[in-house]
This record gives sequence, structure tokens and C-alpha cells, in this order.
Amino acid sequence: METMTADFFTKSKSKKEQLYEWIKLRKEVRTSEIQKWGSENYCNRSMRNARQLATEGLIERIPKVEKDFRFHDCHEEIWRIK
Repeated sequence: METMTADFFTKSKSKKEQLYEWIKLRKEVRTSEIQKWGSENYCNRSMRNARQLATEGLIERIPKVEKDFRFHDCHEEIWRIK
């Protein structure tokens, strides 16, 4: 019979790290999807975390010209992994 042992010394991932992992899985996400992720994961800093990830150079906003070409009438920001 196996027993589950909890490792109390491992640090769980921060919400910012979880958000980055989620964006990596999705490749490209809209601002509204980031906000939805934040509400589903009890993180009211999700947009602030996305902007911090962009400042750190891990993700970027798609330029307006590319956004207009690929997504036509999209009026929100689209983020992707660098």
C-alpha cells in the first residue's frame, strides 16, 4: 500500500510563474483570456503579471500591423512567447 508523502520543503510556483507556463502552452493569448485565467485561478494581478513578464522579456505584445493582418477586428492586445 502506497502512502502519499507531502514534501513541505518544495516551494510551489507563484501565480506569475503559473501564468507564464499557461501562456507557453497556449502560444498566443488575448488580454481577455489572461483576465479569465486570473479569475479562474484567484489571481487579481494577472494583467500586472503579464506586463511584468513582458518587461522581463519573456513574452511580448503582437505589433498592431501584425495584429490587424492576422486578427482583423481585434481591439485588444494579444500576447505571445518570445
